[in-house]
Amino acid sequence: MSRLNPTHPALCLQGEIETVIDLDLYTDNDDSGLYNRYVSYLISIKGVSSQTISDMSTRLPGQYNAIDVKAGDYITDTTGEIVLKIKRIIAKTDYTFEFEAEDVDGITFRQYGLNKPSAGSEIIIFELSENGLPVFVGDPILRFAENAIDKIQSRFSIDEDDERFRFYHEISPNVNIGEIVTVDINGNIVKFGNTGAATTPVGTVLSKSHSGRIIYVKPFNKIIDNFPDPTILTGEPGDMYYTDLDNPGGITTTKSGNSKAVYLHLTDPTSTIITSTSATALPGDDDIVKLNNITVFNGPDGDAVSNAVQLSQLINTFSSQTYVTSSAEVEPVVSQTDPALLLQNAGAVLSVVTTNGTNPSPTFQYVEATFSDGSNSVTIQFDPTTYNITPQPFANSVPDYLVLDAAAMIQIMNTEFQNSGLNLIASIIPAPEGSQMTDLYDAIKITATTNSASINITNISTDAFGSNFAGTSSNSGLILNTPAGTDAFLTLTRADGGDILITGGTSIDGTSDNIVDGVGYINSNGLCSSSTGNPAILLMVEGSTEDIATDVGVVLNNDYDMSPNQTNGNYSPTGLTITNTPFLGSKIEVRINGIDANIGEANDYSQKSCYFSPDGFIIRDFVDIVAGDELYWNGALVGFDLDQDDDVDFIYQTSSTNS
Repeated sequence: MSRLNPTHPALCLQGEIETVIDLDLYTDNDDSGLYNRYVSYLISIKGVSSQTISDMSTRLPGQYNAIDVKAGDYITDTTGEIVLKIKRIIAKTDYTFEFEAEDVDGITFRQYGLNKPSAGSEIIIFELSENGLPVFVGDPILRFAENAIDKIQSRFSIDEDDERFRFYHEISPNVNIGEIVTVDINGNIVKFGNTGAATTPVGTVLSKSHSGRIIYVKPFNKIIDNFPDPTILTGEPGDMYYTDLDNPGGITTTKSGNSKAVYLHLTDPTSTIITSTSATALPGDDDIVKLNNITVFNGPDGDAVSNAVQLSQLINTFSSQTYVTSSAEVEPVVSQTDPALLLQNAGAVLSVVTTNGTNPSPTFQYVEATFSDGSNSVTIQFDPTTYNITPQPFANSVPDYLVLDAAAMIQIMNTEFQNSGLNLIASIIPAPEGSQMTDLYDAIKITATTNSASINITNISTDAFGSNFAGTSSNSGLILNTPAGTDAFLTLTRADGGDILITGGTSIDGTSDNIVDGVGYINSNGLCSSSTGNPAILLMVEGSTEDIATDVGVVLNNDYDMSPNQTNGNYSPTGLTITNTPFLGSKIEVRINGIDANIGEANDYSQKSCYFSPDGFIIRDFVDIVAGDELYWNGALVGFDLDQDDDVDFIYQTSSTNS
């Protein structure tokens, strides 16, 4: 959904890029040329100026600031060329925010070859209208370079809800351009009439991209991708929604009596998900937390939690009101070398296997310990001969002392952990500060691989130097017991794709009556409002009493690859006429050498690239275009005339009775 509250004025703020860090690469190995290029970034913005409005019903009456920015909004530079969507907000204050941003579908990079804003550059934060178009208001407009807003509007015109709709698939569906399609029970586009397909046609395939995984469909009717109350969309792909005879104004997936079909359920919703970036952050005595305007934690009134699991359980008691469910994934515990626990004579992670290595008959003694994850255990004797490991002289200069370093001990531990089914794994890390030989020896880290596992070490016997494996003055510098963790990352999910609005603040006087809005536990550690999900997508069927249309629109190939006459300036006839009347007044796409041209109507034909007319005097609106109307070209306005070397296509639907 594009707006948390579409009844409020549009948000439009300006700020300055502070830092930009590369995040995710484009991974689709398609024909786009984007493979292995960065499409998302971690960005921080400072100096966000407040926006004055006249609406007193907003969070701060008469004002927006950075606290009001949400995931799902967009940013742009002042040239209008770099346009990124805010995927996730990590933290925000009145004047700053840190977030992840994405070049959606690589559109910015495809167009301009650059999608990474630079530190120190000015940035504009904006949101979209309910029709998916950018909205700019107030002082930030003055910051744009010439033609910048036109560039941004052109970028979003790609997704404008006119005559195309985009369906993404993991596997390319078997459909072809021009075919009539619908959806199956998984929400995938399939040929109309296939076994298991919905009985209502959705539209005609216009084009395909991403190796056929993205299908652009020209729908036979309006597609709704921002249904205002996603909680009532209980159906599945292919289901029909009918008027509910028992609930006036409502809808149901059950047909009864003379109920009317109104929507076809096309795709499942995309959940809105927010995950904390901290496993230890918790609300305190002074914090108030609201989800979708429902108070789920009230510290001043006595709510208290000692870990994220308890907070998650508390939030879930309000799920029927907030439509948000919560989970808390406990972070697996880790134990790693502490320099203060290392044998001081060695000052490094190592185990001495003999102190007389140059003797013809050296004496070996191997350290031994038992390891447990709380459920399973294994006793390990660090005998290198069993694992085809050769001990090395201590510090490469004391030949009598042969030792096992961290890499050798890790190899032995991981072999036995795996053989005994322990949920533990050992790894090398650089020697921490405080170790005496950081340039020669690495350190050890043991990580639990499940969130319920502990790390327990019991010393059994010492090495040749008399030191134990773990604990004080030990080989590894690891502590003996690390209990299973209780710290967890809190995740909030709204499965129906609606918004998650996080509000609240910190109490000033210990009561819930007087709080500082937008600060405290919320708006930090990733716990920020989000509208990145999408409700289920619907196709309107306009109260039809039957599920199958008797007449549908189809795309024919009659008006492709046409050569125009030479034009001369504005209002110039091209000699190209449309073969069929468009289906139900649907819009036409005119492409010149593969690029869409802006088509005008009676009220703006002199400001657009072209228009249709039957005689050069009557200007057709889209809904009035009929077979035989001619295309006229405004060459002086566009900047070039057409000639016979140009390739012109008319893409439109006509009645299936014409095919």
